[in-house]
Amino acid sequence: MEKEFESEIRILIQDIDEFIKKLDKLKAKIVQKYRFTDHIYIPENPSSDWNPKYKTMRIRQHFAPDTSSRILFTQNELIKGKIFQFKRSRYPQGKIELFSGDQATAEALLLSWDFHPYFQIEKTDGKLYEIGRPIKFIIAVEKITEFGYSAEVELWGNDLTHIEELFSNILSVLETPLEAVTSNPLPYIIAEQLGLLFNE
Repeated sequence: MEKEFESEIRILIQDIDEFIKKLDKLKAKIVQKYRFTDHIYIPENPSSDWNPKYKTMRIRQHFAPDTSSRILFTQNELIKGKIFQFKRSRYPQGKIELFSGDQATAEALLLSWDFHPYFQIEKTDGKLYEIGRPIKFIIAVEKITEFGYSAEVELWGNDLTHIEELFSNILSVLETPLEAVTSNPLPYIIAEQLGLLFNE
């Protein structure tokens, strides 16, 4: 069986109340609530292509619904479609889990691998909504400390044209303009906001 890849877009939400009203209109159901902090790390000597737009090493410290800490590595590529651009994972499994356990061990492992802390992303209120009609999809709506609200839609597959069409249809259902959509990963967005980008 051919392996599928993860593709993603992020919606920047200006008015969370209006966005929730749209979800209510679509009879969206909350299927999971979550809260975690991503501790972003960088290598001691980053390579020329180490940029949070394309590569991220993180410890995801969960607070709800569980309390584990996971070391995750992500590598992305940006796909330019006919309508807009979206993010696609380089590897079929999307985020690659390198460790799952306690926070202290996760931190010690990354330090032993010559990675050091870069910045943090705190997601204090995350909800997964399931929408059944007119298209069935899942959307994550998140409150991020010192950033505000954003939403994320993930799709899995290999047909990039079909994935772009699905994204476009979902945005139409959500009544979301393309100007509010970005292909940039959240670590890149936050690093840019904090003035921490390099290798641009």
